[in-house]
Amino acid sequence: GLYSIYWSYQNWSLYKKSVGSDVWPIARGIFDILFLHSLCDKISSLISSSQKERSALEWQAIQYVLLVIVSGICDRLAMKELGLPYTHFASFFILPFAYRALYKIQLRINYAMKDDFGEANARFSWANYVWIILGILLCLVTILDGLDSVVI
Repeated sequence: GLYSIYWSYQNWSLYKKSVGSDVWPIARGIFDILFLHSLCDKISSLISSSQKERSALEWQAIQYVLLVIVSGICDRLAMKELGLPYTHFASFFILPFAYRALYKIQLRINYAMKDDFGEANARFSWANYVWIILGILLCLVTILDGLDSVVI
């Protein structure tokens, strides 16, 4: 969940700088699923998208929001030990599909910012590597915790 907050904050912050808008990137980052559609709409208007492209971008936003909500519901059910181990694994394995939708949105954002290949942010810093390692460890702990509930 932290990545999507950072992703949303970063994109709103860049939008604010490029357009001179008075949006609050922190609030829009924290409540990312509430503001993702607005971000997609603003990006579409920046690149004068056709209706078909706007609809495709909107569909990606809808997919992301729905998948995050379903994943959150499964996570809460697993925490209450309802439907284990299925709800536990479902909450975990839904997320790559949600982040695929964000990836497709990011491609359109990169296009709107005239950085099609994301070259402005193409290199990893030491902090990126630290976060990657922490994320992998968190995923492993989550998987192992789920396996523990299967054995019981």
